Amino acid sequence: MENTSKLFDRVAHLARLGPYEPKMGEHLGQDFARILDLFKVLEQLTANKETKPSWAAGPCNAFREDESRAFKNREAIVANFPAKESSYLKVPRVIE
Repeated sequence: MENTSKLFDRVAHLARLGPYEPKMGEHLGQDFARILDLFKVLEQLTANKETKPSWAAGPCNAFREDESRAFKNREAIVANFPAKESSYLKVPRVIE
């Protein structure tokens, strides 16, 4: 991996950060280095497949597979929608 200051300069250029004072650049660079260190910690945690985040523990947070299924109560949605035309729902125009 490139050194942190070169990487910071590259990201600053890509983010179109304007010119900044050298002292401010130092602080931003230090913050950027800390962020990169935190990503390294996360990388180590996710490298171990057995490690689960605390929010994923327990039966209420069990992940399910995505599945496609037909919606059975379409009429109730249409009945409660504020603007409709036959079985179509009308929404406000957002692009002119």
